Amino acid sequence: MVFSFISLDAQITSKKLGMKNFKKDKDKWVVTDEKSKIDFEVNVKSITVRLKNDSLIEKLNELNKKYDIKIIRENKLGFIDLVLPSNLEFYEVYNIYINSSLFSSIDINSYGKPQGNITTDVYEHLQAYLDNIVPSGFPNYHFIDAKTAWTYYENGSSNPVVVAVIGNGVDIAHQDLNIGIGAQQGYSFTYPIGSDPSPSSSMADFDRGLSHETLVAGIIGAKTNNGIGVAGIAGGWGNNSGAKIMGLRISEYSNYTLYDSGTLDDAIIYAADNGAKIINMSFVFDEITSNLAAINYAYNKGCVLIASSGNINQQGVGFPANNSKVIAVSGITNCGQWYGSYGPEIEISVAESSVYSTLRNNLYYSFNGTSAAAPQVSGVAALLLSYNPSFINVDIRNILNSSAIDIGDLGWDEHFGNGGINAFMALTYADPSTEYLIPPPNNVSISGLIGSHPTISWNNSWNTEATYEIDHYNIYRAYLTDGTYNGFYKVGAVADNGGTNYSWSDNNVSIADPRFATSRHYYRVTSVGLNEDVMEDITMNESITSNEVSTTSNWLNKNADQEGIQSKLTYSLNNNYPNPFNPTTIIKYSLKDDGFVSLKVYDVLGRIVSELVNEFQEKGEYAKTFDTRNKNLTSGVYFSKITVNGFTATKKMLLTK
Repeated sequence: MVFSFISLDAQITSKKLGMKNFKKDKDKWVVTDEKSKIDFEVNVKSITVRLKNDSLIEKLNELNKKYDIKIIRENKLGFIDLVLPSNLEFYEVYNIYINSSLFSSIDINSYGKPQGNITTDVYEHLQAYLDNIVPSGFPNYHFIDAKTAWTYYENGSSNPVVVAVIGNGVDIAHQDLNIGIGAQQGYSFTYPIGSDPSPSSSMADFDRGLSHETLVAGIIGAKTNNGIGVAGIAGGWGNNSGAKIMGLRISEYSNYTLYDSGTLDDAIIYAADNGAKIINMSFVFDEITSNLAAINYAYNKGCVLIASSGNINQQGVGFPANNSKVIAVSGITNCGQWYGSYGPEIEISVAESSVYSTLRNNLYYSFNGTSAAAPQVSGVAALLLSYNPSFINVDIRNILNSSAIDIGDLGWDEHFGNGGINAFMALTYADPSTEYLIPPPNNVSISGLIGSHPTISWNNSWNTEATYEIDHYNIYRAYLTDGTYNGFYKVGAVADNGGTNYSWSDNNVSIADPRFATSRHYYRVTSVGLNEDVMEDITMNESITSNEVSTTSNWLNKNADQEGIQSKLTYSLNNNYPNPFNPTTIIKYSLKDDGFVSLKVYDVLGRIVSELVNEFQEKGEYAKTFDTRNKNLTSGVYFSKITVNGFTATKKMLLTK
């Protein structure tokens, strides 16, 4: 009798690990990103984990020693990158780790994809996108009018900012680039690890694909008016006077097209900690917990995060552009048509074809794709911050969206977002004397007694000659707790009723005696409305933020008389109320510990219809409103689902119309 043995691994063609689906495509494993539906090649020897608490590190070391798993790095947010041995499959290690109950998150790493293409089709106008003149033969060409912005407002030299460019490395020796100094020069997070972020020197000199981020860097900050090469949008005026580029390399040394998801979080944290005001991400990735945490960290540090939507002409914006803290950028072709991945996250669009820029080894070339679109937005953001360094990331986002030139369907649409970016219009909106600007509220103040909720008060900014109409006001809050600053998030809104004086109370915060306060809370207010006399647009535009007010404070759920309640918190997801509902319902949940929270609503086919929460939250009790208006949902059953720190729960909801 002859026995035949078949390798079990050879028969495995698909795996479901947690909420992610993996499949074997020929000789490679791929993971499908839930939102964008894009497949990414799995890095089968890399996993990133986060312990439930630091006291478990010895148990992790014991587990790793048993299976010959190596720790290669740990960042300040607690995420640990691991290298797996050759005798274990990634899904085997995943199951070992799940069964250990040591971790709050376990992510299989994969390789991201740059979203640019290099082309030899160089048009005679080369950098026409910088101008305000429509090129011959392209009547619907979208230009950003940077040259007019330079003339009347800013060229990037007044208060030069540092812009981090993450990807496959920046040629720091290029004659036409302003490179940061010291730590702001950048860093390589893949071999050879160190302070030189240049692309692999082992590749051919004229390797256009290897120049992906060098091209991105030139669009943002190539030296302007220096007599050579090309002009960057925020390149200053003359040598070394404009935006400084921080190159951060996360691509594999042996294959520069493979961007390692296990190092993206480290690059984002490095940028935020070393003075980058803007972070450009011209790529798409599978969404994993460590990178969500890093984006949250950088946003809270005040960074403006900008990313390309992806080059697949289908619905489903790629990560990180689909994150709520990131400005998602789509493309506009030379013929004025939309280009790239689209969806509800798109905010800004810009020319993506034949964008001329810097190439490795002091060369220049033309660049296509949403990878070429995102750095144009980063360049305009750099102009705005150079013009007014007091702007916060909320201000930059509001200015970019409010000043966009409407394209496509009237108002916002999922292909062009709020419209095409225009540098001159953005700087004009930033000018407090301009008629285009919807002004922020006046005389913002804060009041309240110790033990009460802080009340924010303001006056409207309307005058009899105004061309705008205020619809409502948004309230933003930031806070400082235990030495950690958390950036501004929208926490409330007040409708404009035609009056002069307005106020809003923060019921989640109590004013504390400065001697015993556990935190300090900061508030700013914006005006939101229409300016139809200036822009034929139906989109609500939001002003820059008001003056800032603050108070020593405690979170309500951290007050002394709340300690008993706080200690009894559990992870839970409540039934929505009302249920059945139409058109809105409230979903309440509680968190036993701080963590990254995902709260989504699905239909019966498992498709996401709404993402209510996708951010880090402190322990406590929360409530979110699910609003079905403008979602084109039919009557039927839907499901709310929460995931946080390994806890998952699902509740059924019934929509009736």
